[in-house]
Amino acid sequence: MYVGVACCDVLDWARSPAAWGGLFPDLEALELQPELVDRSDALLAWSPRTLADTIHRELPNLRWLDVHAPSSKWDLSSLRADHRRHALDHAWYAYRWARELGARAFVLHPGAHGWVSPGERADRAERFAESFAELARRWHAEIADSRAPRILLENLEYAQPCATPRELAYLVRQLHRQMPIGACLDVPHLWHSRRVLHLPENGDHRATALPPPDDSPTFGAYLDAALAVLNPYCELVHLAGCGLHRTHDPIRWTGNGGPPYLAGEPGEGVHAMLDLRPVLCRVFGNQLCPRPPALILEVYEGGLPALQESLARVISFRNGFRSAVGDASFR
Repeated sequence: MYVGVACCDVLDWARSPAAWGGLFPDLEALELQPELVDRSDALLAWSPRTLADTIHRELPNLRWLDVHAPSSKWDLSSLRADHRRHALDHAWYAYRWARELGARAFVLHPGAHGWVSPGERADRAERFAESFAELARRWHAEIADSRAPRILLENLEYAQPCATPRELAYLVRQLHRQMPIGACLDVPHLWHSRRVLHLPENGDHRATALPPPDDSPTFGAYLDAALAVLNPYCELVHLAGCGLHRTHDPIRWTGNGGPPYLAGEPGEGVHAMLDLRPVLCRVFGNQLCPRPPALILEVYEGGLPALQESLARVISFRNGFRSAVGDASFR
């Protein structure tokens, strides 16, 4: 499995592709996240062919490239038709840009960015299905090429549609009838969604946002179930440090002085972070879901040094894991 980083153009370093080689000289995988749409130095302002040439010159070891649809301001599940139309137009523009760039996949959120009312879940799921139907219509009318980037739907958090693996797998199965698509498993989203489900005594208003919790007694078991149910759709994994509230922390092996917060049970170190070593063992060694070719680190907290340190830590862990289990069985 290739390990790489997310490059979101709200970050200063991400808007200087000619410097990426110096920052990540041996990078294997890259996800571009173009969120800026009105700046001359935004990623989407680049000619895709010029950017592709720059990327391959700076990152000669790159084996995986994908693009994440703009999501911070655009919502394909919005209850307002004008908002959905704008979101669809931006997503389609970014998809065509990704195709010219030579990306292998295009990650799409089936919901909004941030909190929405739990009572809107069903309506938002229907609105996203309508948006996707139009996206599929455009794809068949203008592209219909098996070599084009595959759309990967990502599991979200809290009250969003597709906040559980079963919901995501069901949606992928349904929408796959319209065009070839897959899934992106976001581990921090999975962590936070299950955490608020299992901590209702915290008074967190998000605890009522989702369907009844899974029967898995620990987060590790829940992750195993997620990997199983998403097989064979999952083609990409997102990872970052999972703290109590944030989902983009640096990768560390232990929480803030507390026990490894893998069990996901109340009282196990309120301020601890999820110990990611057991998570990585499941992702790197899982035989139920062997398709994901790339693990992308979405580390935004702590600046560029934290991202570089996180990348080095995960690659070292992967290489050690590969040596321990043998190359022949390593996926």
